[in-house]
Amino acid sequence: MADVDFKQIVSDAGIPTTEAELNAAWKEEVTNAGSTISNDSDYSPFWRVITALVTKPVLWLINFLIETVLPNAFLKTAVFDWAVELLADAVNLTRKDETFTTGEITFTRGEIGTSVTIPKDTIVQTPTLNGKVYQVKVTQATSFLSGLSTVRVPVKAVEAGSAFNLAAGYYSILPVPM
Repeated sequence: MADVDFKQIVSDAGIPTTEAELNAAWKEEVTNAGSTISNDSDYSPFWRVITALVTKPVLWLINFLIETVLPNAFLKTAVFDWAVELLADAVNLTRKDETFTTGEITFTRGEIGTSVTIPKDTIVQTPTLNGKVYQVKVTQATSFLSGLSTVRVPVKAVEAGSAFNLAAGYYSILPVPM
């Protein structure tokens, strides 16, 4: 969560974050309220039910605060799209559309005696780079004319993101031969 410990922040604010801390806080509140309940043994069904009815829902709320509300209150740690949208709206910004890398790939062939068409939607991919295979798709059918050994073909990344903007030579594999 981007090196921010929201549980520690909540704990530092004096809010109990564990069931044991909540039980202790509950017993202290009962005592401070002047309760005359004397059967507060751990084995008392009454006390166990009352403690569970108080501490479990509070613990759920505190965990919801720590795991969802606080992280999504800040752009740096927001994990849900709706939170990013709300944060942007607060400063009169709108989210930009996803950007897909576009460009051209040069296809090269050895046999130049015939015309060959590279079909639209042909996939060209990279070898595995840091555990990921990047793919682009041909956006327009393009033909090798007889006698030409190279042709430039327009392509668009299969997924959005700047990671697809790779240097020449990376997109070199046809997963399905033509």
